[in-house]
Amino acid sequence: MATMLEGRCQTQPRSSPSGRETSLWSSGFGMKLEAVTPFLGKYRPFVGRCCQTCTPKSWESLFHRSITDLGFCNVILVKEENTRFRGWLVRRLCYFLWSLEQHIPPCQDAPQKIMESTRVQNLLSGRVPGGTGEGQVPDLVKKEVQRILGHTQAPPRPFLVRLFSWALLRFLNCLFLNVQLHKGQMKMVQKAAQAASAPLGLWTGALAVLRSLWSHWGCSRRICSRVHLAQPFSLQEYIVSARSCWGGRQTLEQLLQPIVLGQCTAVPDTEKEQEWTPITGPLLALKEEDQLLVRRLSCHVLSASVGSSAVMSTAIMATLLLVKHQKGVFLSQLLGEFSWLTEEILLRGFDVGFSGQLRSLLQHSLSLLRAHVALLRIRQGDLLVVPRPGPGLTHLAQLSAELLPVFLSEAMGACAVRGLLAGRVPPQGPWELQGILLLSQNELYRQILLLMHLLPQDLLLLKPCQSSYCYCQEVLDRLIQCGLLVAEETPGSRPACDTGRQRLSRKLLWKPSGDFTDSDSDDFEEAEGRYFRLSQQSHCPDFFLFLCRLLSPLLKAFAQAAAFLRRGQLPDTESGYTEQLFQFLQATAQEEGIFECADPKLAISAIWTFRDLGVLQQTPSPAGPRLHLSPTFASRDNQEKLEQFIRQFICS
Repeated sequence: MATMLEGRCQTQPRSSPSGRETSLWSSGFGMKLEAVTPFLGKYRPFVGRCCQTCTPKSWESLFHRSITDLGFCNVILVKEENTRFRGWLVRRLCYFLWSLEQHIPPCQDAPQKIMESTRVQNLLSGRVPGGTGEGQVPDLVKKEVQRILGHTQAPPRPFLVRLFSWALLRFLNCLFLNVQLHKGQMKMVQKAAQAASAPLGLWTGALAVLRSLWSHWGCSRRICSRVHLAQPFSLQEYIVSARSCWGGRQTLEQLLQPIVLGQCTAVPDTEKEQEWTPITGPLLALKEEDQLLVRRLSCHVLSASVGSSAVMSTAIMATLLLVKHQKGVFLSQLLGEFSWLTEEILLRGFDVGFSGQLRSLLQHSLSLLRAHVALLRIRQGDLLVVPRPGPGLTHLAQLSAELLPVFLSEAMGACAVRGLLAGRVPPQGPWELQGILLLSQNELYRQILLLMHLLPQDLLLLKPCQSSYCYCQEVLDRLIQCGLLVAEETPGSRPACDTGRQRLSRKLLWKPSGDFTDSDSDDFEEAEGRYFRLSQQSHCPDFFLFLCRLLSPLLKAFAQAAAFLRRGQLPDTESGYTEQLFQFLQATAQEEGIFECADPKLAISAIWTFRDLGVLQQTPSPAGPRLHLSPTFASRDNQEKLEQFIRQFICS
């Protein structure tokens, strides 16, 4: 369940430090802007779906079939259409009339359900202190429980329930402009709760929603709240289907180290074994197979929660300023790019946590980033937005990381293409020159696999049921869909769309009936691989750089960590070496201006990846585990190979 706060739908601008700037905001910078941006209500995605591969039956039993019923409804907007009455007076008594007409189901078996609950049964059987096992007679305890229930469990009074419903609506109306609830998903959750034996799940969710709403009660201005419930799924079905998806896995050292050192070129056809789930006491008590199941389930849940999270306006603004306009951009241009990026997020199935006028959204976002952004009046009727140089770029990079899950597939594909072109054309060569080269599908698969193995598991969040090669195909499809790659047929080759049989072997033309000694596909000519070119559309160079630079902070931190191997003081503890690397990242940021890499989280991620890669080795000691440089990467030559391997994916 995700609760997202949306920015207020304002019609008047906020107060700014100077009156001149306020007049610019109110005038719209000489542009004719719509009162409400159209994309915020047109492409609202449906997020929070469960995995169809791991839980296919959950889609049949719990998934809401009627998509037309899905959508957000305002729970505090009660009109006369919600009652069977009409008129001017009714509109002012809608809350009261609506609460009177609510159906209150009788609850006659509540004492029996309480008596059959696990905690009461444990008390009667003596499994808890004070139970019957301490000398009390079971019948006396049961009578005492029934006597207490007679005092505490009273039948629901319809008048009090209706009064509470009316008061709750009035209370929410005083705090919020609207409270939107996903009507269709509420039906799904109720259906899942009825099918289960854990009905406290609904109450737990309701309490979480109320706590979230209450936490924002102290806001000085009323806001909009939107409650989104994730798709329920059967845990039993997941356990049964997940065990059948387990296959062979290899460590990152076995997969990537020979390729980094140039000892081989082929990427093994296996998955990466990299589990970063914290090992706790309850997890250690399980069997090894159950531990793997818990880790994969946690990865699935984390992937679903990230996919259901809303992207905020500050993250979009920080991404545009950091990735595209570090030297500054006019606010009139920023308005159009903010709208474009929001549409791209919604069209990719992710949600945004704001709504309202585009001009007000930008004003609010810049006010939240005012410590890291400067507004300069350069020309009449417009403002220049410039990110402040220095540590403020680190904060912008942390905010822009929220957009990485949205464009991760495209960003990986763009960096893989960059690595494929690194040895063929100059890094700063023109786009037209890069578009001349043919890129084979096998080469693209290899580059994507290498980058996928290099990136940490908590960033990729690959589903356990999804193989690496399936993900490579998904990345390639995304690059084609967004228009960066165009299929190209090599001269003299059979078209890729021609799937007909060609040059069928003579021995397959006539075969005795029932002869299954070989397969027909064994004698077909092997189809040639597909080839692609970079698209020459006008928007492609900028979009390609935008995607590559989304991964630049992480990849640059990894490259600087490789360069730090010859300067760091080892052996040292993991925390001590992390502090050394972080200080090096800060010093490099001051010298070269790469402040987006000076993040302690990136330093930790680099050390964990290098440890899995076999660059760093961990040995026990009386003071705790200590890291030291492996003999393989003790030579300066291999350290430079590692740095060059990482830098091939970086686009400056």
